[in-house]
Amino acid sequence: WDNDRRLRMRTRFSILENTDNGPSESLDSDATYFGYRRARISHSWRYRLAPYSISATFSNSHYDYDVQRSFIENDTFRQRMDRSFDLSIQYDYAEFLTFQFRFEQEITQSNVPQDEYRYRIYSVGLDWEF
Repeated sequence: WDNDRRLRMRTRFSILENTDNGPSESLDSDATYFGYRRARISHSWRYRLAPYSISATFSNSHYDYDVQRSFIENDTFRQRMDRSFDLSIQYDYAEFLTFQFRFEQEITQSNVPQDEYRYRIYSVGLDWEF
């Protein structure tokens, strides 16, 4: 966004098709039991103003399963939605020494209760290059 390249943004979109050699519940289907399709979009920001650097990423993923059914609604297929966010702050103390703080969170929602979870991770680190 600027000539000094202090502010950067990146947006990514990807699709993953997962198949395995597990049997299908239906003999007429080419789909495998554990097969799924995942669509993911993420957006990242990074701002650098020496000696500090701040970055953040938001990601949203949607999983569709071809064969597996939901336990709650038996007439629907299993689906899952993941949303994650991370924030990182970095301070360059010296040429080879950096202090870092990071926060991560992910929330998963699904029509299968065992798929649902939420986590948060806080971390502080020291990066020393030698």
